[in-house]
Amino acid sequence: MIIMDTKRTGNSAAAYLFGKTRLGLLELLFNHPNTSFYTNEIVRQVGTGTSAVQRELQCLTRAGIIAREEKGIFVLYRANKESPIYESLRSLVVTTGKAASEPVEKRE
Repeated sequence: MIIMDTKRTGNSAAAYLFGKTRLGLLELLFNHPNTSFYTNEIVRQVGTGTSAVQRELQCLTRAGIIAREEKGIFVLYRANKESPIYESLRSLVVTTGKAASEPVEKRE
């Protein structure tokens, strides 16, 4: 008999594999792989603190999982389609996380 604890936020396998901030980042970026996001947009969408988001962005960028692009004084982040684990990670996030069809808040 397999028993799953659903008390944790969300009941997907991804919720158990990743912390709240990392999961939120991966869901946002991998459900919208053709979109680049500013840090403040990511913070707003993920719903966690700025420091936590910045820490995860730095870690995931160093790992090559997400791509960082500087545009003047602004920095944009997106899923790194060149990563060797892109397809596997996207499949995990898309099938276990929030639906890709969920709308992203529009930029002001």
